Amino acid sequence: MHEDMQEICNCLCQTLRQTRRFYDLMALEYVVKNADKQYVLAYFPAGCVCINVSLDSGWGMIMDVVKQLPCKS
Repeated sequence: MHEDMQEICNCLCQTLRQTRRFYDLMALEYVVKNADKQYVLAYFPAGCVCINVSLDSGWGMIMDVVKQLPCKS
């Protein structure tokens, strides 16, 4: 099965925006640098966070994004 990683990011972004913790998340962009290097850019009003998702499945990418997003104090 082919996983559409950008579509997974789009759906995850919509879901995270429904929470108090990530209501200000503007977008998640899936970027392929090469066959061994992929990352997700998480855009917030205050800036961008780069999340390493290299060689992940769709589920692995979701887990990595959630774990690596910045915590609000």
